[in-house]
Amino acid sequence: MSYLTPQERNVIVFLALVASLGIGIDLARKHWPPVAALMRPGSSLTAVDMNKATLADLVYSRRVPKKLAQKILAYRQAHGSFNDMEELRKIEGIGPRRLERIKEAFYVE
Repeated sequence: MSYLTPQERNVIVFLALVASLGIGIDLARKHWPPVAALMRPGSSLTAVDMNKATLADLVYSRRVPKKLAQKILAYRQAHGSFNDMEELRKIEGIGPRRLERIKEAFYVE
């Protein structure tokens, strides 16, 4: 590398660091679900209380399709506030896997 100028060496080091950072982020996205969730379009860094969530909150999270969001709101209106997240399993269309995805963006106070 002795034939490179100091500025060229700095550029090479910078590019190597940026490439390493990109690889690290990609690995984290693939192997750590919370990172993958944050990198989805429309994701949020803050969880929303399921008892206060609106239709827009549910759909915007990209974890709940619109029809299922409407079922959740109808259930909440008919039965009152949720006591815990497991209560969502009583709603048709919410199984264990979907509930885990919903738990990433919502909570029950």
